[in-house]
Amino acid sequence: MYAQVGMTEKDRIFFRIMMRKDQMIRLKQLYAVEVDGKSIPGEINPEGDCFWRKVKMVGDTEYGAPYQIGNFSAWLRLFRKPKGGVRKGAGRKPGGGKGRVQKSRTICLSDAEWDLFDRLRGQTRRGDFLRKLMAMSQLKEL
Repeated sequence: MYAQVGMTEKDRIFFRIMMRKDQMIRLKQLYAVEVDGKSIPGEINPEGDCFWRKVKMVGDTEYGAPYQIGNFSAWLRLFRKPKGGVRKGAGRKPGGGKGRVQKSRTICLSDAEWDLFDRLRGQTRRGDFLRKLMAMSQLKEL
């Protein structure tokens, strides 16, 4: 889990939650990395602050006790680092030609007809049995 403080992208500071005991969290400052104009949490800053804060629930969001930034203090907002999401080049390629080559179809038969069909096919799978029947009928047509 992570925490952040700051209202704009320029003044945002990120922290990693290193330990959690009851309603207390231990935080370590992270480097902020800019990606597409947005600040995201980076690696741990070895010279960054390491401190404890009390956690408070406000609605359905968790906050850490205030953190001093310059001349003002702000609440730490806790969050999980996002995973997954859209990536360039991810997903199925259109028209790759390596997809499923079989199509499912439905055959409507009565129970008695299905019983007869299953007796005729024996241990052979239904699809394999139908393929053999079709192959035999094509040979007869020649």
